[in-house]
Amino acid sequence: MPFSRAGMVEWKLIALSILVTAGGWWAVRSHGAAAREVGRTIAVRREFFLFSRAVIDTQRGQRGYLLTGKEADHLTPYHNGRVESADRLARLKEMTADSPYQAERLHAVETNLTDLFDELAWTVNQVRTGMKPDAFRMVDTGRGERALKAMRVAIDQCIEEEDRRLIEWSDRAGWLKPAALLSTGLTGLLFGILAVSFYARFRRRTPRTVYSGPLRRSTDR
Repeated sequence: MPFSRAGMVEWKLIALSILVTAGGWWAVRSHGAAAREVGRTIAVRREFFLFSRAVIDTQRGQRGYLLTGKEADHLTPYHNGRVESADRLARLKEMTADSPYQAERLHAVETNLTDLFDELAWTVNQVRTGMKPDAFRMVDTGRGERALKAMRVAIDQCIEEEDRRLIEWSDRAGWLKPAALLSTGLTGLLFGILAVSFYARFRRRTPRTVYSGPLRRSTDR
């Protein structure tokens, strides 16, 4: 039996509601993913800042020790900075593991960090053993400064990449949020219309009446 005109409209509304609901589900999930990426890029940029600060603290501790020879005042931040730098670099690798570009840049950061820390450790050891002039001659070669400069270039490239990703995901999250809200509102509206339509159809139905009086007999003429 073919559907009535009202029934066809209702089925079309059901199909449209399903499509809108699926689109809304996709928009909500996509917006959540975009928002998480925005948060991740911000966290990565902050981690780069903390990593750079730890490296500077390490170098400052080494320079202070070379100038004063006071271990208590300068070697503690030197050692703490080395440990923190290594920890934060490992964290940055983990946070950017999905990006081959960042992995390549971080490899350059790690290589130059190793060169810098080798130079710092050597000079500190020379001062400890009474060979302070050798430590200053090593500083004068500029080996540590070259490693630090190359490392900063790689870090700047990493941050530029995170800035690009931040803009991309922020834009995506910006248009996905209203899309998710719109689809949610449309879904509610369509299901509301369906509910009213089904209720109206139910009310239009006339109940069947059953005659329960005495049977009438026909008479032959």
